[in-house]
Amino acid sequence: EDYQTDEEAVSGGQRLAITVLWLALNEECEAMIDPHVQRVYVAYTFLGRAGAELETPVSLPKPKHYVDKCYFNFKKTFELEDTDLMKLSHMARCRAASKMSQDERDCIIFSVVSEPAEDPLGLESCEDIGYAYLYLGDLLAYSAGSPGYRR
Repeated sequence: EDYQTDEEAVSGGQRLAITVLWLALNEECEAMIDPHVQRVYVAYTFLGRAGAELETPVSLPKPKHYVDKCYFNFKKTFELEDTDLMKLSHMARCRAASKMSQDERDCIIFSVVSEPAEDPLGLESCEDIGYAYLYLGDLLAYSAGSPGYRR
């Protein structure tokens, strides 16, 4: 799965906006060939935050071809607490110094979710079908121009 996000610190660094612009599925991914996957949406977790408010408000039809995209343009702005700012600062310093962290608490975890077709009995449920991880320290180190940034 491929995600494009737009993250920007605004208002003196006290707020952070995360935008899920679009979703593209890789040609080889199981979701592209699975006929049961009809509609998809994106959910994510961020600095311990999760829930329905971090899901794209609508599901969209699965792309018919791997070069097609689902355009969500879903933006959420977060008010950052002092503890969030300290954690983000620490992550940026670690990544700038090339200290690798694979801790899931240090990243935004994006989930691609398959929403079932209409089920009159209500037996079908949503299913996570893919994940992507964006390490916040990488993003912060990159935006600060650190040579330690790794893609």
